[in-house]
Amino acid sequence: MEKIVAAGVAIIMIGNAVRMLWNEFRGYIRDVSPENFTERTDEE
Repeated sequence: MEKIVAAGVAIIMIGNAVRMLWNEFRGYIRDVSPENFTERTDEE
């Protein structure tokens, strides 16, 4: 039973870490190519 709880906590922690890295990655791309980003949003 404790193993299931530990696995659930680990999955949540990994999910939060992935989400933070993904947000950092998207922000970095946006900073590197602001022109491409704005063009894409304008077309939509």
